[in-house]
Amino acid sequence: MMLWAVAAMLLATGAAAMKTTAAESILTNIVDVSGFTKSVSFELTQHDFNRCFLFTAEEFTGPFTTSNLIAAIRAGGVEVRTVFSDVIALNDLLARTDLRSRFPSVPLPKEAEDLVDRPTSPASLERQELNRRILEAVYPSQCPKKEFKTIYTTQGLIEALRADGIEVPVSTGYKSFWEWSFKGRYTATNLVAAIRADGIVMPEAESEIKSLNALLKGPCLRTQFPNVSLAWEANELLKREMTLSVTEREVLNRLILEAVYPKQCPKRGINADLESLSKLLKGNVLTQIAKRVTLARDATELMERASSLNVVELVRLNRRILEATYPEKCPLTKPWIKAETIMKLTSLLNEQGIPVCLETISRGTNGNDVAIKVSNTKATAKEILDEACRNHGFKYEEHDGMVNLFPADATTLGEKYPLNRRVAHLKIGGCMVHDAIDKLAEAAVGGVKLLHFTIRKIDNTRRRISPLELNNVSVREAVNKIVKSAKLRTWFCIVNMPTSQSPWPESVWYDLE
Repeated sequence: MMLWAVAAMLLATGAAAMKTTAAESILTNIVDVSGFTKSVSFELTQHDFNRCFLFTAEEFTGPFTTSNLIAAIRAGGVEVRTVFSDVIALNDLLARTDLRSRFPSVPLPKEAEDLVDRPTSPASLERQELNRRILEAVYPSQCPKKEFKTIYTTQGLIEALRADGIEVPVSTGYKSFWEWSFKGRYTATNLVAAIRADGIVMPEAESEIKSLNALLKGPCLRTQFPNVSLAWEANELLKREMTLSVTEREVLNRLILEAVYPKQCPKRGINADLESLSKLLKGNVLTQIAKRVTLARDATELMERASSLNVVELVRLNRRILEATYPEKCPLTKPWIKAETIMKLTSLLNEQGIPVCLETISRGTNGNDVAIKVSNTKATAKEILDEACRNHGFKYEEHDGMVNLFPADATTLGEKYPLNRRVAHLKIGGCMVHDAIDKLAEAAVGGVKLLHFTIRKIDNTRRRISPLELNNVSVREAVNKIVKSAKLRTWFCIVNMPTSQSPWPESVWYDLE
């Protein structure tokens, strides 16, 4: 792995002054996120319905241990990578595309069965959810079950609306078949074969996918399958079958194929539901259900001039009505903080005077996109870090007015993780930073290889520090004290951990700011 490439992802940060005294917690500082927040959108998006199904170290308590789960999985004939962290090894499994085929007869919860019918990429959240539910079902005594206080789904929200007599528009998008529609167990060949086996003549075309799309454009397929139960969208379209547009007939035929051939025909999925909900938000004001609830002030003001709202205001009003009416079905609107990586988020916090010292593992899962929600365009550092850590596999601690952000797996590794090792006693006279860190590396129990690299023009290891005496601290805490003594603001490091696949020697590459 190119350390320089990873380090380049960390943006240079400003020199904003800290706003708290040593006795105060830096985590209570207010961060203005308006400069790096997307415009607040009241549209319902896939992010609103995302849940994190990755394993965390905190889940393995009582009878559940990572080693027992991995042993059970391997005993079942599934390969589990040997890496420095059991949690990372388990999360690697959640990206597999073949787990369901390994355990085809194991019953799954309904929401997981629905995911089996969707073609997903290995990196997708749906793939993680499906595989996590499979492991929970196959190994109930070893795999902790992921629980959520509130589960938001597009289907759940649509069902609640329809139960209240609200007419939800039918999505007319995502009707055609594409090459990427057929993944995993779904193939165009199998679908075509199943249709022909029922005596339906397939249109001639250059490919099976083009033949399927031509079939969608043809006469309504309902006459071929009059007794098959259909989705609500299909039933809505059938009510006005004689006046359907060409596009609507294509959608109807696609829905009929999905109902008749659930094992061969991939479903349109969440994007179609989101399009239906988007049309609902942009339609008429939902006065029918608004009468039942007390609305937030912004919604009340919009309701007073409901007849003259523009589209943006209409969407906002209807979203607020849904949130008030269906608190267990409709997620609350919050602005997004979007950062390309955890490193970028760290940099954004540093720019606003929150000294976050980031540790990443060179072969860990630390490069994932970071997208978190806060309640306003201003939030405390604690709110932002809590959200980031909850969904992206990190933990944080505050020491000496500095925030250490590190992989959650580090807590379970104990002294196998270099920065957890203890320093019983170390006395350092006034010297340059790099000399102080060299002495620290030698004093740590078991030793630590601390190597400097810089991604900035200035080599801050040449700064002098004040005399220090350290007693019974971790390497992490000792680096904090050295950095503060040199009147520097923060530090960043990449931890190399040897694995069976890549037995690089253990080392910690650091930079100072």
